[in-house]
Amino acid sequence: LQDDLLLSEDAAVIKHSVAAGSTTAGLSILSENYHVDVESVRFTDAKIGTTTDADLITLADDSLSIKGTLDTTGYIKVASTKFTVDATGNTYADGTLGVKGVSTLQDDLLLSEDAAVIKHSVA
Repeated sequence: LQDDLLLSEDAAVIKHSVAAGSTTAGLSILSENYHVDVESVRFTDAKIGTTTDADLITLADDSLSIKGTLDTTGYIKVASTKFTVDATGNTYADGTLGVKGVSTLQDDLLLSEDAAVIKHSVA
């Protein structure tokens, strides 16, 4: 094919079919030296992004990097012993920060409430 492939069917399909049981079958879309755009999502090497910001997500073996802001309406679950915050500058939580287990502060604790209280309660 030396030119564009145009599909004019209302619900066009590009279909790959192989006999059941194959362990090596697959479909690859490859652009040598450049990128592949699907709608407004761009795939370049191991990077996923948009057509104007092509490297928002970077994939590697056993890792995922996100450039920019991660926004979610649900919880983010992290392995029980694997969570650290690696930040410079101010880091904050909007709302109540609940901690189970021992908490260690390596610097001052600053309470900025006009009538701040440190409270101990036992059930």
